[in-house]
Amino acid sequence: MRLRRGEEPYQEIVAEAKALSSDMIIIRRRGKRSFLANLLVGEMVSKVVAHAPCHVLIVPRQAHMWQKRVLVAAEATAQGQQIVAIAAAVAAQCALPLQVVCVVAAQTMRAQADVFVTEMLKRAQAQGVVAHGEVRIGKPYAEIFAAAEACQADLMVMGSRGEASIGRALIGGVAQKVMGLSDVPVMVLHI
Repeated sequence: MRLRRGEEPYQEIVAEAKALSSDMIIIRRRGKRSFLANLLVGEMVSKVVAHAPCHVLIVPRQAHMWQKRVLVAAEATAQGQQIVAIAAAVAAQCALPLQVVCVVAAQTMRAQADVFVTEMLKRAQAQGVVAHGEVRIGKPYAEIFAAAEACQADLMVMGSRGEASIGRALIGGVAQKVMGLSDVPVMVLHI
């Protein structure tokens, strides 16, 4: 353990993660839950997630180690496949079931999402993970929370939409809301 000092704590955390070639930063979320996403996570935590060179695990104040189910929220993209693969590896390591959730905006997008979820379940099950999945239609953050509650997930995994070219200045509205509103740890993956 090392102590770093600087004007911006997030810069020191990110610099230390880079110096150590860290795979993950674990950070506690101190903010109170409310609907304003920027206030939910706290400015410092938001900046760590936005600028991290690696994955970030955000742990709410009253959270505990996950022991029930891992929920992964992913889109039907190549990045979504990588996110599910990492979540499946976490579930396998912890001997927990995996819930794959893909949220789409409209019924017309459901067919592609169904194919994606089916393929992701096959891949997870091939790794020996008990996996279930579903496609939901609606507002992504609301549907992710509904799915997590329904399956009693106590770890959520999702990706960041940050762009490396702009320093990941924007985490993404869905990730921001999930990180801030969640009662359980949220792992934000930088793919």
